[in-house]
Amino acid sequence: MDRVRDASWLLLAIVLAPVSVAGFLALLHNTSTVKDAAEAMEHLTVALAAFVGGGWAFYRFALHRIHETALQISPEITAYKYGDGLNLVSVDISFKNTGKRKLEAKRRGKKGETYLPVYEDKYETLNHSVSLQIRKIRSNLQAEQTVEWEFVKEKERSETTESVCDEMNLAEVYEDTQPENVSFWMEPGESYNMNSTIVLPAGKYLGMVTFVGDRTDSEFWRRVFAFEVSAAAN
Repeated sequence: MDRVRDASWLLLAIVLAPVSVAGFLALLHNTSTVKDAAEAMEHLTVALAAFVGGGWAFYRFALHRIHETALQISPEITAYKYGDGLNLVSVDISFKNTGKRKLEAKRRGKKGETYLPVYEDKYETLNHSVSLQIRKIRSNLQAEQTVEWEFVKEKERSETTESVCDEMNLAEVYEDTQPENVSFWMEPGESYNMNSTIVLPAGKYLGMVTFVGDRTDSEFWRRVFAFEVSAAAN
C-alpha cells in the first residue's frame, strides 16, 4: 500500500502542479478583483501542496526505497555428542526484516489436488518458502580449490560436495495443517528464529538457507555458510 500511495502522490503532483501554476499565472495576469486574486492564491496553494507532496513521495519512493523489501539471514550452529560417532546438530537461523515494509513467506499454490512448488528452474525445485539444505564437503579437495554450492542437474555429481539433506522446511510450525496455509510474516525491524535439528557424523559441511517472499519474484534471499561438526562435540 505504501508503494501505491507514494506513486499516487507522484502522479497527483505531475498532473496538478502544472495546471495549478498555469491557472495562477493566467489569473494573476487578469486579476482585477479581490475574488480573482483569491482564486489565484488558491491555485498557487494547490500547486505548492502538489510539489511538496510529490517531492516527499519521490524521496520515499525513489531515494529512500520505501517500496523495497530486505532480509538479513544469520545462522548459528550447536553440536552435541550423540553416540557411535554421531552428533546431534542444531541449526538455528535468525531472520530479520531490515526493509521498510512487511515481508511475508510465499504460500504454495495448488493445481487440482497437486501442490505446486514455490520456486522452480532447470536445476532445482523448492517446495517450501523457508528452507534449509545441507551438503557435506568432500575430503579429497586440493589446496586453493573453491568450495561452492553447485547447482547440478539430477544424477549429476558435484565436484566439491555431496547431498545430505535436500530440503528441510523451517516454517513447518507456521503451517496450518496444509502446505498452502503457511502463515509467516515479519513487520519492519522484527526478528524471528527458526530451527532444524539433525543427526550428522563428524565432518565439514555447507548449509544453505532460502527465503522466498510472497509479493514479487525479486523477494528471494539466500545465505550459504560453512560449518564443522567435530568428533569431540559436547
